Amino acid sequence: MKMLHQNIFPYKNRMLSMEKVKTEAEDRRSPLQLAMITLANLKVGESLEFPAGILTVEGSSSDGIRFLLKKNDGTSVPLSVEAKNLSESHITASLSSIISDLKGDYSSELSELIERDPAVFRLKSNEGWVINDALCLMTGNIRYQKMSSTELRLTQSKATPAQAGFDFY
Repeated sequence: MKMLHQNIFPYKNRMLSMEKVKTEAEDRRSPLQLAMITLANLKVGESLEFPAGILTVEGSSSDGIRFLLKKNDGTSVPLSVEAKNLSESHITASLSSIISDLKGDYSSELSELIERDPAVFRLKSNEGWVINDALCLMTGNIRYQKMSSTELRLTQSKATPAQAGFDFY
């Protein structure tokens, strides 16, 4: 882990009018809230993989975000999400569903996009993420190293210190 920034509120990294949004306590583990924050952090040229195809960002501002969906059948469809309708967007709902299915798979490319936000932290229980604006303001942004499949397996299993390579006897 390494600290990247301090005193970053309002969130300069977020678009879609999410710069000053703080997450309520009851929504801190909400996949919908994580999806909205992830979409707000996307930059031009970045992509998300959905069952229907690959969604690539073509433009982003505080008012909305423009995408190009390259479907699995080879066709392309332009899509957009407006900031005022972010929580009701079909794209947000689909991303929310994918996030809830991850269940702490920190090795996926989507995990890297989720963790880009300074208010998103991994849960100690390896069951996903928590959004904590207060912790973010105290600690700054912590960037996690991408986990290999071996490291992920070790952290999610009940390994003894010797099995994990830490035998201090």
